[in-house]
Amino acid sequence: MNESISNTSTIFPETWAKARKERKKVEKRIIDYIIQGLALAVLLVVSLPLFPIFLLCRLAGNLKEKAVTVFGLNKTLPSVRAMKHDEEFKKFQTMKDVFKSYLLEIGLQTTSVRDISKAFIQDINFNSTMIVDLMAEECKRLIVRELGKKAGFQSSLIPALVDLEMDRGCVNEDGTIDWTFVCKKMYFKNVDLQNAFQDLLFSSKGAESTFATKLSEKMHRRHLEVTGIEKNAVKHLASFLNRFNKLTEILNDSENLQTYNPAQANRSFIAVYRDLLKHPIYKALRLSSSHRSINLLHDVSAAIWNSVDPTEAYKNVGKAIIADGNLSPKNEIIDPNVPDNVVIANKLRKSQKTVCSNHYQNDSLYGKISYAVMHFWQTVGGFASMGGRKRIIPSLLGVGQYDSHGTLSNNPSKQSTTSWRGDLLCGQVNNCYGGSPTIGDHRIAPEFKALLQAAENNLMRVPRLRRKGIPSKIVFGSLQDSDFIYAEGARTQTLMYCNQAFPLSFIGYVLAKDSPLYKMTKSENIVWEDAKQFGQILKKSLMLGINAPTQKGHGFYFAGPSERWEELFNAIIDEVNIEFKDKQALKLTEKQNLQAAYQDHVYSLISTFEECRTLADLNAMGVVNPLITTLNVCKENIDRGAMENLKLLYLRINNLPKDKPPLTKDEILESLVGFMNSRSLSSRDRAILEHRVAQVLPFIETVSPENFDRSLMSLLHRLGLDAQYEFVV
Repeated sequence: MNESISNTSTIFPETWAKARKERKKVEKRIIDYIIQGLALAVLLVVSLPLFPIFLLCRLAGNLKEKAVTVFGLNKTLPSVRAMKHDEEFKKFQTMKDVFKSYLLEIGLQTTSVRDISKAFIQDINFNSTMIVDLMAEECKRLIVRELGKKAGFQSSLIPALVDLEMDRGCVNEDGTIDWTFVCKKMYFKNVDLQNAFQDLLFSSKGAESTFATKLSEKMHRRHLEVTGIEKNAVKHLASFLNRFNKLTEILNDSENLQTYNPAQANRSFIAVYRDLLKHPIYKALRLSSSHRSINLLHDVSAAIWNSVDPTEAYKNVGKAIIADGNLSPKNEIIDPNVPDNVVIANKLRKSQKTVCSNHYQNDSLYGKISYAVMHFWQTVGGFASMGGRKRIIPSLLGVGQYDSHGTLSNNPSKQSTTSWRGDLLCGQVNNCYGGSPTIGDHRIAPEFKALLQAAENNLMRVPRLRRKGIPSKIVFGSLQDSDFIYAEGARTQTLMYCNQAFPLSFIGYVLAKDSPLYKMTKSENIVWEDAKQFGQILKKSLMLGINAPTQKGHGFYFAGPSERWEELFNAIIDEVNIEFKDKQALKLTEKQNLQAAYQDHVYSLISTFEECRTLADLNAMGVVNPLITTLNVCKENIDRGAMENLKLLYLRINNLPKDKPPLTKDEILESLVGFMNSRSLSSRDRAILEHRVAQVLPFIETVSPENFDRSLMSLLHRLGLDAQYEFVV
């Protein structure tokens, strides 16, 4: 297996980078605000006569919900309301637990908000020595990131980089860098590492490289920023303390919002938490692992994705849907000749229809209207996420910047944990939920950027000082096609830029879920003849994600050495061809189902192999039993993303630790139904969209977990990563 740490030797497309910069520069002029105000006034005047009707419809909807709850007309609605409350409650409790763990560590007995906040920031002291240390660490980190992008850089050199000390003398008083001094005075324990540094910093003729010149300029600007903070240290520390006071007040929860309105408590927390992450002091110290306040903020970012566990709440929703739809295995006679996976797929399909019958849905015209009336702001937020002209009305109402976590209460959480063991890889994988961690189309959400920074900091610490619970890598599979003009394409390009910005802690790729080949909305898109023929077509599209990511129509993007990805794609296509070699299709619908199943089999092998490869790379770096976070995320992780996470659960749920009793068929069905439907019910309070179910369920009907594992183990053996896994829901 290629041991390269690099995941970005395929350059981030220049057209994407330019478009991103241009869009970020666009700011509203005064005339734009005037026009927006006038348009809002017109909108209000036009809609005013409809307002009483809107209120009456909402009243009728609320009365209907009340009747369903009081008279027990169905089990789905009460379970959804209980699930949402439980999910929000646990999220807030997780944040409180992180905070309390620090108070115990400090040994602080006081309940004074100000005293608690002071205890967190008392170790911050800006002086000349600290500034030089910060500059030296930042210089080292920027060099390491650049090395991490190089295809030939070996992951086994990372321990030497961790031990590497940047001499304070390398940073001049004005923030510039004497590269000759760096290379002469720095003690390299590894000759390969020294050569890598010199190749990066100097041209073949001995002059400073282009990178070295740019880095000097960046360090100079950074030095000016940090010295500016030092000159106004009292002011900045006071405002930082004030924001910590607000955070402490929210987590003390004197009004008991966690019980009565946990969703509001979480929104308040996220707003203040983001303010802290935007503060100049956090930005100056973000690379530090020796300041309590920075460690707390980073631990919170890790906990948001890796510690909130809604499993039981989702299972309870599954039980309710099964009861309403009469889907329990106990209630029907099943033909023993029908495979279990076909039975499961049929029940999952029925579960979606059950939710549509007993709750809100967004597939029919009536469903869309009734949903919009009862969920006004969620509908407006949905329009904001679509981009283009659909964003006009949300912009008029002040919510044109789509923010799934901050404003729409789309809560990240942990779905499950997979433990991998093999000769070359050993570690834990947290498979997590969460909407697109972006604000608008071109900004990474501060809490996700903090997670990436926390992971990088943890990786760059000596092993004995690495913090538990902080992942070493985030493996991000975006399900938003990269070639969309508006919204989804821009968001996924922004996320993939993290391959450049955080090459040590982020691995991102795009799996197309809206391409013509995948959605098959037209009959000419159904091109299945047999496995070998379709495998060649899919392989060609996958390779375009490396060699021509800006080309329209395929939607893929893969960062890293082309040779590595092509080797993986060839191996995967071969394995899936073996699985599908006897699959015959005569009717168009049969061809459509096999085409869908084949693609989802390939997608799951790509995602799973990336888990294993990442763990193997971390092991090669000397990280013992590392933790990584994996996310397969669409816009909100409720339709495409929910089905992708359901697929993972379906494939792994039977592979529990040997000391755990096997799950019954009822328990498996409760988990699958609950996890499939709960994400859309939690984030949007509606059924999962029917057309998003259409691709994954044929895969479940076609491929059993045992057959998938057979192809997976064969793939891992073929690529030199033999391993076994255990799964914990």
